[in-house]
Amino acid sequence: MSFVVFRGLLERTGSPEELAAVLAHEAEHVIQRHATRAIMRDLTWRAVLGLIAGDSQGVLVGLAGALGELRYRRQDEEAADSGALRTLQRARLDPAGLLRLFRTLEKESSEAPGVIRYLSTHPPLRQRLARMEELVARERYQPLPLLPAQPWPPRDLCRGR
Repeated sequence: MSFVVFRGLLERTGSPEELAAVLAHEAEHVIQRHATRAIMRDLTWRAVLGLIAGDSQGVLVGLAGALGELRYRRQDEEAADSGALRTLQRARLDPAGLLRLFRTLEKESSEAPGVIRYLSTHPPLRQRLARMEELVARERYQPLPLLPAQPWPPRDLCRGR
């Protein structure tokens, strides 16, 4: 599995533990095959709804299928959050990086109108943060710092050589 990390992500994370949390979350999407399952669900939705509705253009089928998929996408996000936390804990990395990341995202995102929240593919950040805080509180261990006494983000990686 390979990832491309852009300088913007390095600059927006506050610590190497936050970057590790992002990468662990995205890795969980791959490990749990969320994209593959989403494609298969989407094709199934479209085929079944197309037959039922007789929608030859696929407009209604596409809309209904997209709304039906939201629940699965939100479940995938929650599963990726939980899997990322387990990965961080197994590696003895500080899960506070994941919590800080959610808090930062929550501060940066304005409260979206109800319709937008309903159509979002991600669960509400407050809900995700509360769930992760609860899971983190259950586990107690001494985390290992990733890059002790190193500046973040690494200046030599962010100069744009």
